[in-house]
Amino acid sequence: MGGKIWLVSEVGKGSAFSFTIKAKRGDESHKGLLSPDVNLGNIRIMAVDDNKDILDYFMEISHEFKVHCDTAISGEEAPHKYDMIFMIIAMTANVFREDIEKCLEAGMDNHLGKPLDFNEIINKLRHYLPRNKQEE
Repeated sequence: MGGKIWLVSEVGKGSAFSFTIKAKRGDESHKGLLSPDVNLGNIRIMAVDDNKDILDYFMEISHEFKVHCDTAISGEEAPHKYDMIFMIIAMTANVFREDIEKCLEAGMDNHLGKPLDFNEIINKLRHYLPRNKQEE
């Protein structure tokens, strides 16, 4: 694909893997979840986690995209109707295949690894939110 791949590694600190590729721009005619003309104000999400930093991250995202977001430290605090609850989608630092499979076997709908990645959150929203909620 005409790209490059490289890594930087430091003993005791870890490694960073990077790459570049040459790719054609995708079709821009489809309204994506982040398209400026998509109204997200009618979407209600709940983020449940015992880590305040994670909840703060969800609040930042919700303010940026004008999504209604509530947060709680336990599922018992989630009495309202939501379009998506980030707890049913497991949020955990356990990211090995076996860990993900255990989450799914326990009844979680999907998995988000920590530290959370903004693009992964948006992908989960795109995947699970009904199309009519994304386009209202």
